[in-house]
Amino acid sequence: MDRAKKRILIVEDERDLRTLLSWALSQDGFDVSLAENGEEGLRQAISSAPDLVLLDLMMPKLDGYSVCRQLRSCENTSKIPVLILSAFGSPYSAAQCHSCGATDFITKPFSIRDLKARIEEVLDAGD
Repeated sequence: MDRAKKRILIVEDERDLRTLLSWALSQDGFDVSLAENGEEGLRQAISSAPDLVLLDLMMPKLDGYSVCRQLRSCENTSKIPVLILSAFGSPYSAAQCHSCGATDFITKPFSIRDLKARIEEVLDAGD
């Protein structure tokens, strides 16, 4: 996979995590965009159609469930893989994420190496 051509949108309200994820993925050659709340993330995803969205679950203005549902209902974003990141690690939360159309559910805290591996898997599966 040519990472330089892959665009990832990070929708995360926690600034330190957003900055860390952006840095780590940029170091691997991904083109990274950032949004700090659900409304901004949805707007960016619809306007730029990234190759993958990393989406926090609990955010101001619009939560991750709502963002994911709206991405799935929009023709130009319906096929974009969405990896939901959440501190809520219950089976119920994971099931809710999958029912709203998420590609996968990753519990915080997570290792950057494991996250990168999951991103690679998802992007390779789409190629």
